[in-house]
Amino acid sequence: AIPLEITDEENDINLINVLEDNSSNPEVGLLSDEEFKELYTKISKELTHLEECVFNLRIQGFECKEISDILDKDEKSIYNTLQRIKVKIKNLKDIDCNC
Repeated sequence: AIPLEITDEENDINLINVLEDNSSNPEVGLLSDEEFKELYTKISKELTHLEECVFNLRIQGFECKEISDILDKDEKSIYNTLQRIKVKIKNLKDIDCNC
């Protein structure tokens, strides 16, 4: 698994845990629906179609191998895509991570 982490001055925030669609995850409650949609929109605007598909599957909890099977892509390709997504998220300068 590849952690998608955003670091601010005070916190290390694991983006997967924040964005995962899992009502039992207490971190999900930290974002209002509006904040979630805004964060998701900012991220999605930066991603290619493939990256967005991989990102959506990853935040749903699928592992790299499962994503490669679902999208019928080489596992190495999915791994590289996840790395690109991670870099793009880290490069977002307007992201507010005070959750």
